[in-house]
Amino acid sequence: MKLIKRLLIAFVILLLIAVGGVFLLLEPAVVAVVEKGGTHALGVETRLASARVGVLSGEFGLSGLSIDNPPGFEAPHFLDMGETSVDVKMGTLTSDRIEIPRVLISGVNLVIERNANGTNYNVILEHLESLSGPESGEQGGESGEGGEGEEPESEAGPDLVIDEIVLRDISSEIRVLVIGDERRTIPIKLPEITIRNLGGEDGAKVDVVYSKLIEELLAAVVAAGGDQLPADLLNDLQGGLESFGREKLDEQTDKLREKVNETLGAESAESIEKAAKGALDIFKKD
Repeated sequence: MKLIKRLLIAFVILLLIAVGGVFLLLEPAVVAVVEKGGTHALGVETRLASARVGVLSGEFGLSGLSIDNPPGFEAPHFLDMGETSVDVKMGTLTSDRIEIPRVLISGVNLVIERNANGTNYNVILEHLESLSGPESGEQGGESGEGGEGEEPESEAGPDLVIDEIVLRDISSEIRVLVIGDERRTIPIKLPEITIRNLGGEDGAKVDVVYSKLIEELLAAVVAAGGDQLPADLLNDLQGGLESFGREKLDEQTDKLREKVNETLGAESAESIEKAAKGALDIFKKD
């Protein structure tokens, strides 16, 4: 009897070691996926210092997620996120549609930089728009040889359904040229930001998640620091957000129109499109 108990204990210990080993192997894989996905989506180097995978809890921890500034800008990073906690439904982790009830990001630092060549956020927004544009698939298909054209699609990764993203302890720095080479830095503390129902029922690719995060952060800078920003930079930020929002709305309207057209016919789809455009006009008036 004692021998059986010892064998059972030894088996359990070996099983725990095996499971632990699998999850230890998962951690560098998570780092690679986050870095590759971010770099592809944003067009700048994305780095993650470390990742933790909860064996039983379904909680992922990400430490030191840093998004580089585009070339030609001085600050070392565009966006820094200190600690990120991600709750995942483990049963969906290996599927094409990953369900994430909550993401908590704390210790966020955003650097908005403008120099003689333009602004860093416009470079990143333009890259994001190029990924979601109608011709992005065609461009991917034409680039490179030996199947390289399929790489952007594979890098896009699974669809993500995120119930809630919370950003806390957010700071931002606005770095602008004043006269000649003289620079001015404006620190702005931002309030907590909550994003809900990202991805809807179908899910969203990682570039859409990054897009939403950056869009919300830039909008928070406009709201919290509008009276501290140079007028031309404020106008540029507002114009960039409006243009970016219109691109995203047009994209979602096209998808919705296709679905409605399949079930209710072209007339109903047209009504949906008019309603969406009307909503954008109201937003612009505000």
